[in-house]
Amino acid sequence: MEAGFSGNVGFIGTGTMGSILIDAFLRARTFVPEQVIIHNRTPQKAHVIASKHKGITVAVSNIEVARQAELLFLCVKPMEFQKVLDEIATSLHPSQTVVVITSPIQLAHLEAFIPCKLIKFIPSITNLAHSGACLLTYHPRIRPAEQENYQKLFAQIGTPIQIPEAFTRVASDLSSCGPAFLSQIMEQLARAAVEVAGIPRQLADSLVIQMLEGTTKLLTQEGLTLKEIQERVSVPGGITEQGLNLLAEQMDGLFHQLFQITHAKFEEDVKNVQAILRNR
Repeated sequence: MEAGFSGNVGFIGTGTMGSILIDAFLRARTFVPEQVIIHNRTPQKAHVIASKHKGITVAVSNIEVARQAELLFLCVKPMEFQKVLDEIATSLHPSQTVVVITSPIQLAHLEAFIPCKLIKFIPSITNLAHSGACLLTYHPRIRPAEQENYQKLFAQIGTPIQIPEAFTRVASDLSSCGPAFLSQIMEQLARAAVEVAGIPRQLADSLVIQMLEGTTKLLTQEGLTLKEIQERVSVPGGITEQGLNLLAEQMDGLFHQLFQITHAKFEEDVKNVQAILRNR
């Protein structure tokens, strides 16, 4: 596993995140298409991916994927897990590794039904650019030496960060939902510039994107902190200071509310999954 993965790799579910992961791993050459076998409940989606990456095998069923994959990614929605587990559980064996990317699915949910090594992996759209975090929680069935190998594997599409499973939701809010949250803020910034000052939208978008790229480099390459950037740009009584004061006033408590909303939805999903799996 030093440079990639030598066995067959399966993906059950090729929706938005499943397709992103396939693209990311193949572009990183972690896998080659001939290693990859996929299945989706809407077959056309799987065939679109296979047509893009010549050599990928489109399986006729989830069972076929489960039987052939040494590393199996379950990229399905929470309410679909019961059906998928019912289909594949008897086809799995202890030497396989199953990676679940659905945050409400707890590792304890899975260990009772399948014998495999287990990883919870919360990806991000930024992994498509081989950047951002890969949030990882390892089940005890995966020994430390194996964990090290998987760290190297996921490092090819992002920065692998091990987290306690209890922090899955808030960490996901920051690394996985965060790009959408941040892009909306940037979009509103550009739109307001257009509406207030009449700057062309294309130019406003370009300036916002360049600003974001430059700010990222200050943080990652120059070692500045978020607070230091604010302090260096702002001078007492200046324009930036007034803008920062307005933002602090208007946004006070906003992100507390955001986390409350995401955590409430997460807890609801966890309870629904637990109820379904208890009735299996």
